[in-house]
Amino acid sequence: MEPAVQEIDLREAAVLGATDGVLFSHVFFPKTYRVPSPPMHYEMWDSFLTPDRRFISFQVFRGGAKTTICRTNIAHRVAYAISRTILNIGKSEDAASKTIQWLKRQVEHNTRYASTFGLRPGNKWTETDIEIVHEVEGITIRCIGMGITGSVRGLNIDDHRPDFIILDDVLDEENCATPEQRRKVTEKIFGAVEKSLARPADNPRAQMVMLQTPIDVDDASELTMQDPEWHPVRFGCFDEDGESRWPALFPTEELRKQKESAIARNMLSIWMREMECKVVADEKRYFRPWWLSEWTTRPEVGFLAVLAVDPSPPKDEEPEKRKTKDPDPEVLSVVGIVGGKLMVLETVVIQDPNPAVTLTTMRSLMLKWRVKAIGVETVAYQATLKWLIDEKIRRGDLPAVPVYKIDDKRKKTKRIRHTFTSAIEEFGTIYIHRTMETFRQQFEDYPDVKHDDVLDSVAIGIQTLERYRNLTYDEDGNVLEEGFTDLFDAKMDTSIYAAP
Repeated sequence: MEPAVQEIDLREAAVLGATDGVLFSHVFFPKTYRVPSPPMHYEMWDSFLTPDRRFISFQVFRGGAKTTICRTNIAHRVAYAISRTILNIGKSEDAASKTIQWLKRQVEHNTRYASTFGLRPGNKWTETDIEIVHEVEGITIRCIGMGITGSVRGLNIDDHRPDFIILDDVLDEENCATPEQRRKVTEKIFGAVEKSLARPADNPRAQMVMLQTPIDVDDASELTMQDPEWHPVRFGCFDEDGESRWPALFPTEELRKQKESAIARNMLSIWMREMECKVVADEKRYFRPWWLSEWTTRPEVGFLAVLAVDPSPPKDEEPEKRKTKDPDPEVLSVVGIVGGKLMVLETVVIQDPNPAVTLTTMRSLMLKWRVKAIGVETVAYQATLKWLIDEKIRRGDLPAVPVYKIDDKRKKTKRIRHTFTSAIEEFGTIYIHRTMETFRQQFEDYPDVKHDDVLDSVAIGIQTLERYRNLTYDEDGNVLEEGFTDLFDAKMDTSIYAAP
């Protein structure tokens, strides 16, 4: 804990803790919070303390402190008298009772917490059902722990329905083993449990929260990720840059070693579920995570690189589409053959594309990677962009390389699937840099993805490389320069792929 937190006045901490759950946790439960909290815990507390979030679902990797956050959130609701009746549900009554017992110990023995907020035991004081007297507010708060199979329908304690329901890892391999079991648990959660939550009119801050490591593609946790009534938050062990979300406890390199070991044991699906919160049934997933390898050192000589462009129309081309909150971005990818290996050398995502930005970025990538050819998808606006690229090359604003139009009429999912599976058959693996997390996520989840633009751009790059399939290599596997076709000739307007 940081010195500033250790030395803070308890009265000041009580005031600040009302809106800062992490500070509240570190000040009043120092034995529980022994290491600095990661950024994701701040985000979780922000969700807890946002008044209009009635239903919240957190998917958190194993070891991410779900239960700890659950317990201190209950303690926070008690301290600030936000709730009158709290229901903690676990996968079993025994699991739920451990949280109630933890809260009991805080009221009995944690004088910093109990005395600051004026808390003492009430008349009911069992392992699964306790009353806490809040002397400052003059109320009694009931906290109950039960298993997901317990009877919660119509729960009403002294005319108070539960105004805070928390489901702490209620799903496991046993109660989610079959579709029928998953259906029963799902119906219980969205039926009896959800309907037991107090109405907003009774408590505007009434809240139901699920904290879970996902088990199956159609379990209750996964359903909340798609439910517009719920606010979903997912925290795998790696952040968007491929670094650990909690390096103090889970160093990045150690996580990567564990993942490699899981691959070696043929247990990657379990690792992905437990540590990256990704559950995709094999029969629904086109590609396998182990088809990807990582490169670390930038190649300097002996490689062939092509630039692929998956264009997206600028605002004035498709204004209605650009009004959406999540429009398709434009993606430029550099794909190469290095020593006989297929490598994704760089990807650039342009969220708000316009021709000037695209062409400037293209020039930079072409010079950086000594690009030998460009592949552009040519549909609608994309055809216009190809013409602009041709003109820039003719005027000397871009390096003189052939520009090939990728006019593949196959359905996109079929084209992407065929392109990558064919590449795996030929090269065995595709090398990417560890920072290419967006490509990795789209590759591993495909076709169940919201955006596939990075994946599509790389596929265009692989298709462009087909022009150079018959290159010759030296004994070290490096491309021989004389193997390249003529640079700027009439062939540049010839489509690589004909319609099927």
